[in-house]
Amino acid sequence: IQSGENGTLDGMVTLKALENKGEQRSGIVVIYDRHGKEVANVECTQKGVVLTPTTQSLRALYNDATVTLHVESNGEWIVEKENEEDEWYSFTKTEYNGTDDIVINLQENTGLSVLKATFRISSKAQAGSEPIVKVIALKQGKRNVIPLWITNGLLLPANRYSQTAQ
Repeated sequence: IQSGENGTLDGMVTLKALENKGEQRSGIVVIYDRHGKEVANVECTQKGVVLTPTTQSLRALYNDATVTLHVESNGEWIVEKENEEDEWYSFTKTEYNGTDDIVINLQENTGLSVLKATFRISSKAQAGSEPIVKVIALKQGKRNVIPLWITNGLLLPANRYSQTAQ
């Protein structure tokens, strides 16, 4: 608070903030009456980079799938895999401008374990600033395999009948 931190009757409060070279930020100024009772909250928002995904964790079933992640932004940004060797998923595009959707194509998981990966969305750095980076976790389920027994010519789930069933 640069001025007006206390006074009587009507008055003015002046706030001063350093230049914001990063992510958009906000704060709340609380105003109290003469008895120390809170009477108002004033939210102040300082412009900056907006890069806000709707979630930081995505999940999908084992089959071929397309997953979409909505990202709110006010500038240019990119998406990239943290491990380029993860070939089981891909992005339809990797460069964006403003609010958009990341479309992720998943190949069928034919393995016996859940597939896990992380990828980054990053703002393009402007002069004198660092990029804003968000890490997103991606999981793809595995196909459930049900062991089967052949008993008296019938195919039965192993969990319902033992090997000694006649």
